[in-house]
Amino acid sequence: MCFTNATKLLPHQNRDVLYLTDSGLETQLIFKDGFDLPEFASFTLLLDQRGWEHCKQYYRRHAALVADSTNDVGFVFESMTWRASPDWLKKLRCEDRMQEIANKSIQLLAEVREEFPTLAKNTILSGTVGPRGDAYATEHIMSSEEAKSYHLPLIQAIQKAGADMVRVATLNNINEGIGIVLAAQEVGIPCVLSYTLETDGRLVTGESMKQVIETIDAATNNGPAYYMINCAHPTHFLPALKEASVDDKKCSSHWISRIGGVRGNASKRSHAELDNATELDEGNPEEFGKDNLNVMKLLPQANVFGGCCGTDVRHVESILSSYVESSQVRVEKKTKPTQQ
Repeated sequence: MCFTNATKLLPHQNRDVLYLTDSGLETQLIFKDGFDLPEFASFTLLLDQRGWEHCKQYYRRHAALVADSTNDVGFVFESMTWRASPDWLKKLRCEDRMQEIANKSIQLLAEVREEFPTLAKNTILSGTVGPRGDAYATEHIMSSEEAKSYHLPLIQAIQKAGADMVRVATLNNINEGIGIVLAAQEVGIPCVLSYTLETDGRLVTGESMKQVIETIDAATNNGPAYYMINCAHPTHFLPALKEASVDDKKCSSHWISRIGGVRGNASKRSHAELDNATELDEGNPEEFGKDNLNVMKLLPQANVFGGCCGTDVRHVESILSSYVESSQVRVEKKTKPTQQ
């Protein structure tokens, strides 16, 4: 892998191994499992035994893909704390339960990991942080200092709960990303920034991933461990990646080398269309795996892949299958004897 950052590399950044993660947790719980998630807050299920056991089973299904694989594959466990920041907790009347929620969320992941001993060396426990506002809108863009102050408590709670890192999902503006990195640096926990893109491959605020990465890296001394793209279908940003055409010799200084993973949506619809949809668009799981493989080919340094809205364990399994098939083809080509 090829990264340049000022922080210590995470274990999975040092290895040329695919790391899977889970899929569209909230859409799975609402549309398929019949749960009511106020404010889209999955952590509410951790507060009763039925919800706790159901969520454990959700993570088991995903972790089993890796545990049962004969290939060298790892897994990043992502916590259910996307809606656990101060404003959202206030709306949910859970203002005084932030540390409890963080503890329960990381504890659940740790318990599932213990059920799969073969995963021990290839797993990461990641604490998830979400944006302060709507991920698809920009009603209020904070300054970077305001963002640091706002997100600091949850990042501290996640670090105390025992997470290996923090991943901030569905970000939609640069200032909030900068503030979160500054908060993570103060706490002393590695941080990954994951941005959601529109159908044109840009943020809702108009910036490209190139602008995002170069601006944040300059403001934080290459603070993020790496960047990710999530909550967008791979076909929405594949054109931009193709245009970037990485020069391997300059990989250490190229913005695209800082993208370490993708969690795409199942649907090719826009965010506005998905917001107005009354049924879940699951897309095509088999095609989804192939689309992610195309992303891998353009981002050879990225090794964390999973799903976002509309996806489930089938989509993640399809990513693994496409990756394994492609790896076998590469090995066969290397070992095929040259004809005399």
